[in-house]
Amino acid sequence: MNIVFQGFQLEPNAGLTLDTFFRHLVRSNEGDFTVAHKKRIFLFNDSLDNDYYVGGIITIKNYKKFLELKQVDADITLEIKEVTSGNHLADFNFFAINKKTGAGIYQYYHHSMSMNQYGIFLRDIYRVLSDECRDNELKSLLQGRGKKKKEKEIRSKYFRSLKLIPLYRRDTFNEMVDSLAKITHFSFDLCSLGAEDNEFSPLSDFAEKVKHSVTFRQNSILAEVKSRIKNFIRNRGISTGTVKGVDTDGVERIYTLANSPEIFKENDFDEMISGLDRLNLSNLSENNIVKMLVETAREYRECFEIPRR
Repeated sequence: MNIVFQGFQLEPNAGLTLDTFFRHLVRSNEGDFTVAHKKRIFLFNDSLDNDYYVGGIITIKNYKKFLELKQVDADITLEIKEVTSGNHLADFNFFAINKKTGAGIYQYYHHSMSMNQYGIFLRDIYRVLSDECRDNELKSLLQGRGKKKKEKEIRSKYFRSLKLIPLYRRDTFNEMVDSLAKITHFSFDLCSLGAEDNEFSPLSDFAEKVKHSVTFRQNSILAEVKSRIKNFIRNRGISTGTVKGVDTDGVERIYTLANSPEIFKENDFDEMISGLDRLNLSNLSENNIVKMLVETAREYRECFEIPRR
């Protein structure tokens, strides 16, 4: 089993900035939260690094017994083991978030808290604080002309909650496209039908996603096709798509842009976890995974440290 580092971008609503949200997390410092019937310990620190907030989520398991597989020659048996009294089984996830851009890097392994769950976890904390800010603004409104309009504006800017958007290394899909000696086909999904699709407009109320397919002429200029595919994906925010073509060896290739987080680093679980033995959770400065997360984020500076427009 491997530990992977995945990237994300936090996107706030128009009323509660990320700076305000992060200051709230710092003031909360660390605490216990119960989410989905699991106890989670949340850690958040702003002083260990000048450029990054760092932290972690420890999920405490609520069972005491587990199975151990034992093999002696040809005999395979299962044995029930029990956690020592006062101790708990636990999963761990650590993260680092750039203080200026809100882009972050998240450590994950199978059965631990997924990045999507992490986003929901942050969203729920954000939602409570956002609602408090909204209510305070509404209370401060004075009676008079235009009050209803102002109320509507306030509710509107706090309506949406925090979004966690998976990050992709910008060069990954581009490299795959550029490696092709010939491109024959490009298909992609859009979330809605365009206004020009009059023939299908009666279906637009029911369509969750629309698949488009483009087949290229044999005499198409390869460099132009590559450039237009990459620009189209970037400009239209395409998250799922497929390019078919042939590489320089004449082998047919199919490359998929999948709606799953980019892996920025991958390491063996047993090797990574050895550095956590007897680690004091409150001392994140000694955490080798946290150090590696920040180092990896700095390695991919264009993804984590340059603001997105």
